[in-house]
Amino acid sequence: MAGYISMKLSLTLFLRHNGFNLTHAVSVTTVSFALCALSVLYWGYFRRFLPPDKCMIIVSIVLVTLGYLTLLCFSPAWKLLSISCFVVGGALIGIHIRLFVNNHFENLRERQQANHAIQWAMNAGCIFGVTALSLTPVLFSINTLYFYCGMTMLLALLFFTLNYKNLLSFKETLIDQKRAFLALAILLVINVSLVFLLLNAPAFTRLLTLLVFIPAFAYGIYLSFKLKSPGYRSFCMILILCGTAYWIAFSIFASQFPVFLIDYVRGSVFGAHLSPLTVMLADPISNIVFGFLIWTKWYSQKNKN
Repeated sequence: MAGYISMKLSLTLFLRHNGFNLTHAVSVTTVSFALCALSVLYWGYFRRFLPPDKCMIIVSIVLVTLGYLTLLCFSPAWKLLSISCFVVGGALIGIHIRLFVNNHFENLRERQQANHAIQWAMNAGCIFGVTALSLTPVLFSINTLYFYCGMTMLLALLFFTLNYKNLLSFKETLIDQKRAFLALAILLVINVSLVFLLLNAPAFTRLLTLLVFIPAFAYGIYLSFKLKSPGYRSFCMILILCGTAYWIAFSIFASQFPVFLIDYVRGSVFGAHLSPLTVMLADPISNIVFGFLIWTKWYSQKNKN
């Protein structure tokens, strides 16, 4: 997570540092977030044809690693292809990491605790990633940061590969492995190619995002009425109202806030020189602190009941 979040929060800075003007850099970054969301729907729809979750985790790490290491090439076309790999890898991580964790626990309570634990671990990784990012203007360049992040992802790949046989997967004995890997290869080529093309068409991509998500949300609400499930209906409404606002705000925050900090915020506190990007540590730290407090409150009430 440390390696993954570093690019997500610094892509605009990297592109501006490597020949893109600020407007183009912000455009590519925000469009990449929209394409990541569309890719999640894409892979979610075809999930039943794919290899086991543990295999998909390794594929996602490979894609993110390739994104980091090839992003250091000089050609703008290669940079967009690298971002395409990063987008697809991020979408696969988003889908399969929790499914992968849930495979290792049997009852609902254990799965809830495991999902809380993985959320804390991901935010802890964010702390390391943002800390490394905050050091870029002081100790090393952002290109060097991306190289180190690529090495971090390689270590994660090595760890998962060495422990592959010990990891559990629900689908492992239920699918034809050869057909699943063939489907994966075809779907990967299609997804990466589409993302690469759409990165060069920001206006069309934003329109496509609206055209895809509005019917998807409408279909979810329709199902809640069809199934006569008030809880499912409430979940859809919360997702629409809160989730949409959150991702719009995050796209603006991740693409423009780091640039604002670097360009307009003084990097010293009480005479000590600090990177302005250090303030971004407030996000993962508050997630861990408040997440722990909320979970403790919820867990204590559940035990009383």
